[in-house]
Amino acid sequence: MPPVSNATLTAFTKKVDFDIENLFSTPGKTVRENLTKLQKQALDCLAKNESIITKPADKGGAVVVMDKDKYIEEALRQLNNPEYYHKLSSNPLSNTQEKLRGMLTTAKEEGWITKQEHDFLWCEHPRIPTFYMLPKVHKNVESPLGRPIISSNGSLTEPASQFVDFHIKPLAQQLPSYIQDSTHVLKVLHDMRIPADCLLVTMDVESLYTNIDHDDGLKALQHYLQNRPTDSSPPSEFILKLTEWTLQNNVFLFQDQLYTKKKSLLD
Repeated sequence: MPPVSNATLTAFTKKVDFDIENLFSTPGKTVRENLTKLQKQALDCLAKNESIITKPADKGGAVVVMDKDKYIEEALRQLNNPEYYHKLSSNPLSNTQEKLRGMLTTAKEEGWITKQEHDFLWCEHPRIPTFYMLPKVHKNVESPLGRPIISSNGSLTEPASQFVDFHIKPLAQQLPSYIQDSTHVLKVLHDMRIPADCLLVTMDVESLYTNIDHDDGLKALQHYLQNRPTDSSPPSEFILKLTEWTLQNNVFLFQDQLYTKKKSLLD
């Protein structure tokens, strides 16, 4: 089962909470403002302005203040693409929840998952995931495209996604093409013997995750799950079935309209 907490992170969080509580509870101790009165008024004005939207930039750590109409226009441009998204006329949550209940009950009865794992995977009162975008101002400042993000915290599919990720991550890390992060890339390059006449190049796949076909992704997962020991728990059959259920029920909300993803593998 995926770890639900990290001891180091928990200790750090408690220390920060203690320091904050101590800061505000100390009698006679005043909190020093780091903004001028004019700056606070400007922030309040921006927060109350319903014609703009504020989002972090996709890259670079900048804060983007964007015309709300342009933001919505870009979001609908993406969501109205029938190749990737489909509008729903009703909320399928109840049916989806019952399918999950059936799967988990069977898995528990078969001994594929423990009671603790069953309780982790079940969500009694899920929230509907929401769609938002991170503006790609590093490519176009005037009319930036948006990187689509589905916020699935507290959703019905979140525990299943975490469960599957926990069990298949070791398989991904064994692939010869696996790269963890930028530091890993630098280490790989440092250890390589690159001929003097060799030219290093990079490439970028447009909308990589959005373009991964569900069926192809499931076939690839099934192929690599065969590398697990036959007595692995939970069995590969259950992991594959849970992955398929997650992909088929990727429902989210934008401006009071429900959508489902038709192709993308990841959130």
